[in-house]
Amino acid sequence: ANIPQELDLYIPTAQEELYNWVNGPNRQYEAGFRIIQSGEWGDYDGFYLMEGDSVPVKNYWLDVILGEINAYRPFAVLGAQYDGDKWD
Repeated sequence: ANIPQELDLYIPTAQEELYNWVNGPNRQYEAGFRIIQSGEWGDYDGFYLMEGDSVPVKNYWLDVILGEINAYRPFAVLGAQYDGDKWD
């Protein structure tokens, strides 16, 4: 994702120190997805998930995302290839 080192503050070791390290973000995602899925706020065929601790660092970042969506549709999942720590 070309995130500058000083802005890339994801610390996987926190999961060893803090119980339920990812529980809050997972529940937030689940609740948001269920609202969209229910149709209560309209009829949508997709959504963009931006995690609560994400901060855009470029101007017009949303325009870039919308361009990617239009260029690559249809798709099930769109985004960068995972290049993080191993989970197994």
